[in-house]
Amino acid sequence: MVLIQVDVNLLDQLATKVNSGELSGLDAFASLIAAVGVTNAVDQAIPQTTVPLLMKPFWEKAIPIHESTKELLARWYNKEIASIDVLAETPALMKKIDKIMDDCELGLGLIYGFDINEMRKAREEAMNSLADIFATPTPQP
Repeated sequence: MVLIQVDVNLLDQLATKVNSGELSGLDAFASLIAAVGVTNAVDQAIPQTTVPLLMKPFWEKAIPIHESTKELLARWYNKEIASIDVLAETPALMKKIDKIMDDCELGLGLIYGFDINEMRKAREEAMNSLADIFATPTPQP
């Protein structure tokens, strides 16, 4: 489920950079191709994932978010919509997956005694480790 959250957050990050002009031309296109690669990797991992029974309800709520992310990315890639249109939809998707993840962590904490703050911190670290995937390259002298 973390990968689904990463997926939608990366799409939002890319759309933000393209919309602001921070990424354009070949850099924007290469980043879009990278986003498609990430989304496809998540898509391929889903059927191979064995979901523990406790997490199944959260998993089932997360899958439609991935499908929406994939569809949004495909529409953008196919030039049916622009980055501003992506940005109109990604906040709601991010809010939904964040709530699902929070609820899942709460359930794991209550049932297994896992530290909810530690789980959230680990999830945020995973998200932050991918934050620079669409970083604007700095020209070297």
